[in-house]
Amino acid sequence: MKLMSFVLTLIFVSQAWAEGTAFIPNYYRNRRFTNSYAAIGWSDRHEAGLYLTQENTKNKTGGTVDDKYDDFEINPYIYHRFENGVSTELSIDMADGDYELSSITGKFDHEEQNIIGNIGYEFDQQPIAIGFTFGNAKEEFSRGTFTSERKAKTVGGGIGYRLDSNVYVGAGISNINFEATGSEDLSIDIFNLGIGKVYGDRKNPDAATELIFSGTNESGTKRQALNALGLINRGPIQYTAQAGLSYLDGISRDGMGLEVGAGFDYQFPQGVYVGPQLIAEMIQYNNDDKDTDLTLSVEGGYRVNKVELFVRINLADNKEKPDSGSKETEEQREVILGINSRF
Repeated sequence: MKLMSFVLTLIFVSQAWAEGTAFIPNYYRNRRFTNSYAAIGWSDRHEAGLYLTQENTKNKTGGTVDDKYDDFEINPYIYHRFENGVSTELSIDMADGDYELSSITGKFDHEEQNIIGNIGYEFDQQPIAIGFTFGNAKEEFSRGTFTSERKAKTVGGGIGYRLDSNVYVGAGISNINFEATGSEDLSIDIFNLGIGKVYGDRKNPDAATELIFSGTNESGTKRQALNALGLINRGPIQYTAQAGLSYLDGISRDGMGLEVGAGFDYQFPQGVYVGPQLIAEMIQYNNDDKDTDLTLSVEGGYRVNKVELFVRINLADNKEKPDSGSKETEEQREVILGINSRF
């Protein structure tokens, strides 16, 4: 579970809070994750920040705790757009903690570093933007003289075009090479097509939507997905929503997935704001296995001038029900403290 989460984080760079965009400019109020593909070039973000995360995870089988993971993460980031149309994004994630496995006595030390660098460009004479992503991640487990290491390298790029009607179209491709001690190397290819529209002023729109088709090939397991996400700005409130359908063509089993989510960000006149979000996911496999994920997030903070202070709580529950009927669950709890400045 943790291994797959590590890989998917590199692919989608998403969690249960406002994320980066792929082919349209990023208008989300909490835009702390890096963008991808053409959205890097469209970006006009001038922002630097730091957030600290305490993560606690428990894996259970039949109600009995099997494994426990505790991590503390430090994540500085900086985004900047230069006057010549070049946009840059840099995010560094460093984690340190320990793991307890029911099958082994004692704790494992855990360290993780994840660096994502983006560079994009918006052409001056043409409504075209390009973006490139470079990522390097390393995860290490150690106990005494034992050490297990996992590495991943990500390379990606995309291009987008803006029509006169504020409709954006684009395409992007990326690859992740994954290495792990004692395992065969893994290569993941991802292809994306997107279309989006911005309603109203491009700098401060009334609404923005994006529709993305993605295809992933992971060592014979293929996944196709169609995801829609968007926002509506109404005075002090920003409403957000997302939905997705996916099909998994696996070596041992196939499956269909559904994802829905919604949230809002309300800012009071005094600068205090609050923003809850709920995301639900379900995958049904053809052998009657089923995975479900439910994530509830609540964020609150204070925005004054160009500085923002916030605290966020993420409560996530994953349930896997194999055909054998022995239910497996994962409970993840995160508390995030952060500060950012927009310049």
